[in-house]
Amino acid sequence: KIIRGGDLRKTRLHDEKGHLVSCAGLKNAPFAIISGLSRVVLKINPKIPWISYNAIRKIESLIQSDWQIVEFGSGTSTRWFAQRCHTLYSIEDNPQWFDYVSRELKHEGHNNVVFKLQSADDYSDLSALEEASIDFALVDGLRRADCMREVIPKIKPGGYIYLDNSDKFADDPNG
Repeated sequence: KIIRGGDLRKTRLHDEKGHLVSCAGLKNAPFAIISGLSRVVLKINPKIPWISYNAIRKIESLIQSDWQIVEFGSGTSTRWFAQRCHTLYSIEDNPQWFDYVSRELKHEGHNNVVFKLQSADDYSDLSALEEASIDFALVDGLRRADCMREVIPKIKPGGYIYLDNSDKFADDPNG
């Protein structure tokens, strides 16, 4: 499991379609192995988003402390973003995970997070946000195509969207 990383990947060095990681991505292999061992063996979750190390570095270099951010799918990214931005709008669909992340946010004192539990049917709904009001969005979790359609008009000119697992198959019910 540490080497595989998931049911859809041959190894941690492959994407979900079976493509091998680029040479540039191989420099992150030691970090991926260490974080995988930490999670599985030591039950310690690194406090970084579960996205590629290259993406983490790039996103961290972009984020400004006055930014408004939206994320679809909560977790370690929620705490990570909350430490770096003015306001984070986080959307989750799993009630148990929502409760867990809520407790973590409260414990760590993150008061800048608007955390919403939304059903699968309403998961992508951003109607409460103004057009062109968001600096950055992380699209993960359910219904990624719907989330993309909803978030694009909310992004400020010059803003950014990160679509996680963009290598998922188009017919994936969660994609």
